[in-house]
Amino acid sequence: WISAEPLLGPIDLSRQASQTCPNGSTYLAGYSIDGFVEPPSLDWVVVGGESGPNYRRMEAFWALDIRNECVESRVPFFFKQWGGRTPKAGGRELDGRVWDEMPRGKP
Repeated sequence: WISAEPLLGPIDLSRQASQTCPNGSTYLAGYSIDGFVEPPSLDWVVVGGESGPNYRRMEAFWALDIRNECVESRVPFFFKQWGGRTPKAGGRELDGRVWDEMPRGKP
């Protein structure tokens, strides 16, 4: 899982998917070492702005881009806060709703 708190710049989650396996393929394709090994997967992303007297502002599009990547990849997304002088200053809504998605347990 990834905790981007505070989110101080854009993050491209697709870069994680392009890592190379020992056999030269990408992790998304998996690889074989004495049998098939499942690629690592991202199971949760938490994003939040910085809070406190010297907080640094989080740009909306940074959080929206990450949220969109999570929705497209079916990764649970949790938006913790916008940040500000106090943790609750900016609220928790992102694009008109509260994002409280949580990972599911393994079957």
